[in-house]
Amino acid sequence: MKQAVSKRVGRFAFLATFLLCAQPGFAREPLELDAKGNVLSFYGVTVNLTRSGLKRLPYRVTAVHHPEGEGDAYTSYKIRADGGVVVEVTFDDDGKLYSGHTKSANALGPRGIGVGSTLAQVKAAWPTGTLLYGFEDGAFVTYSTAANVLFRFDPKDMPPGAFDHDRPSDFPVPQDIKVGEISIYPRAFPPPKEADPIDLTTSVTTIENGARAIINRLEVRQLPGSSKVRLVWYDQAQPKFDGVIDVSSYPEFDIHARRIRHDSGPVLLSFRYGNFKNCSVREDDRDSVFVVLDQSGARLSATAPPGIKVWDDYALTKYVGDLMTSAAHGCRRTYDPKTGAFGLEAVK
Repeated sequence: MKQAVSKRVGRFAFLATFLLCAQPGFAREPLELDAKGNVLSFYGVTVNLTRSGLKRLPYRVTAVHHPEGEGDAYTSYKIRADGGVVVEVTFDDDGKLYSGHTKSANALGPRGIGVGSTLAQVKAAWPTGTLLYGFEDGAFVTYSTAANVLFRFDPKDMPPGAFDHDRPSDFPVPQDIKVGEISIYPRAFPPPKEADPIDLTTSVTTIENGARAIINRLEVRQLPGSSKVRLVWYDQAQPKFDGVIDVSSYPEFDIHARRIRHDSGPVLLSFRYGNFKNCSVREDDRDSVFVVLDQSGARLSATAPPGIKVWDDYALTKYVGDLMTSAAHGCRRTYDPKTGAFGLEAVK
């Protein structure tokens, strides 16, 4: 009799343990890492999770549909995982995990960094990581580690001017901004590639359509050891106009300060010139010269040629590289966090 009772108690204890382990709130290690520090499992959600595998999870899963008004339509899934942490996952077209994200206040990532940690703490834990911030389909502030985890911050916590395309390289980012989201991916991201050094003898401008396909391309090259500049205009990747201009009559003619004013035959361009080494002079305050480029070559003129409609504002919205590259002239952008004012200063 005692043996039978003992067996029943043993079976009950095993069943209770099994049920407890299956509960989302079961206390176990929230992270499983590989030898390189990449996350394999995050609060019970593994990086090899598939869309079809959602139904086998011992957690509550809720589908969230994102309409096309927020970009391409897609569906994400909110998983109420271990410890009550909510992990929102998305999948690629093959049904494999693309990413997992959490904003849960009690969530912790590798090395003890979690939601609410400061940027200073993130940097201390991941000294080889990189802070990336800018504007691409919306503002973003992300700390990229050497592993498959990213820490995201609220762009609203950044000071004015942080997302300016020409902000200074030493823009003062507050070290007390706090992690708002932890993102996990199936594989690690390579460190960002450093930008190529600026070539003072070459400049490229492209005109793109809404799908970011190049419609036209302008190449401007200073010919070595001469005062001549070559301009090549491409239409749908095919060279259409090719000409050379002599800029010896224009002091400090600068190929980095140019704009396209008319993009058909003839092509009309405007360039700036005049002491670009003086960082205190605004681009718009410098003198300009026009270039007409067509089948007969390239021609300089102090004024816009008659009969060509000059764009006062750009007719196309997808422009790349249409502004003066300050760094090309020994200048850098400055920012005063007290006044929010920008300026230029010479690089010493």
